[in-house]
Amino acid sequence: MTKLSTLWDRLQIENFYWKVGFYGLVLAGVFHALFIPLFLYLGLPVMAAVNVLSVAVYWYAIFGLGMRTLDTGDDGLIGWLVYFELTGHNLLASWYLGSAAGFQYYIYILAVIPFFVFTYPRAVYAARIAFVIALALLIDAHPAFAYAKITISATMLHALHHFNLLVFLSVLSLLSYLYAVHARTHQSTLEEGAARDHLTGLFNRRQISRRSARALETGRAGVLLIDIDHFKRVNDTYGHACGDRTIVHVARLLRGEEGEGVVAARWGGEEFLLLFERTDEAGLQRTAERIRRAVESDAVPLKTAVLKITVTVGGAVMREGESFDDLLHRADRALYEGKNAGRNCIRLS
Repeated sequence: MTKLSTLWDRLQIENFYWKVGFYGLVLAGVFHALFIPLFLYLGLPVMAAVNVLSVAVYWYAIFGLGMRTLDTGDDGLIGWLVYFELTGHNLLASWYLGSAAGFQYYIYILAVIPFFVFTYPRAVYAARIAFVIALALLIDAHPAFAYAKITISATMLHALHHFNLLVFLSVLSLLSYLYAVHARTHQSTLEEGAARDHLTGLFNRRQISRRSARALETGRAGVLLIDIDHFKRVNDTYGHACGDRTIVHVARLLRGEEGEGVVAARWGGEEFLLLFERTDEAGLQRTAERIRRAVESDAVPLKTAVLKITVTVGGAVMREGESFDDLLHRADRALYEGKNAGRNCIRLS
C-alpha cells in the first residue's frame, strides 16, 4: 500500500505524458483481469492463464519499474513489455478463436503506442510498426486463423468481434485525443516558457513590453523598478549560486504583489519591475515602501548563515501623452537618484 501511495503521489507532480502512460497500464491490467473469467467460460484455461500472466506483466510494469522509470525518464523497458505482451496475447487469442473474434484489432494499437514512447531510435519505431501491421494482416488473411479451435456459437463469436472492435476504436480515439491534448499542452508550455524568466518564474522583459500597451490604454499606468543593493558584493563574497538564491528570494516577495492589473518581471540581472495598469503616486509609494521593508526584514537563508539585503526602488506614474519608454525612463532616473542618495530608499519621478 505504501508503494502504491508513493507512486500515486509521484504521478500527481509528473507531467501529462507520464500520467497517461501509467493510467494506460492500469487500464490494460484491468481489461486482462476481466478476460480471465471469459476464457474460463469459453473452456480455454490456457488463455485464462495467459491473462493471469498479462496482469502480472502490467503489475510489474507499474510497481516494479514505475519509480525507476520516473526517476530515469527511460520508458524503453516498459515499452517492450507492453509490445511483447500485446503481440503474444492477441496472437494466441486469435489462434484459438480465429480472426472472426477480432482480437487482432488490439495489435494495431501497437502501431500507435510508439508515438507515446520517446526512448527508441527511428529505425526501431519503423520496424515495430511494420511488424505489428504485418502480423495483424497475417491473422486476417492466413487460413490457420480462419476458424476457432474450440466449439463456440456464432452468436458468441459475433459478440466478441463487436466487443473487441468497440474497445479497439475507443482506445484509438482516446489515444488520439490524449495526443492532441498533449500537443496543445506542450505548445502552451513553450509559449509560457518563452514569456517567463527561467530562474525566477517571473515575466521577462519581452512579455512586459507586450503587456504595456494594455496598461497605457488606461491612462493611469505606473511602474516600479526594484534593484538589489550591492549585488556584486553578494556574488563576490558568497558566490553566484548565492546570488541566484538572492534573486529568487526577492522574486518570491514580488510575486506576492501580483494581482488584478499588477504583474512582476525580472527586468535584467538583479533588477525587477512591477507594472500597474491603474495606480497613482500614493499607491505607488505604499507598494514601494511595503516591498522595501519586506526585503529588509526577510533575510536570505544560506547554508551556514543568513544574508541581509536591501533594495532601492524607483517609480513613475504615467503622464498624458507619454509612451511606455518615457515612463520607464523616468522610473529609471528615479532609481538612479535613489542609488546616489545612499540606497535602501524610494524615489518617484
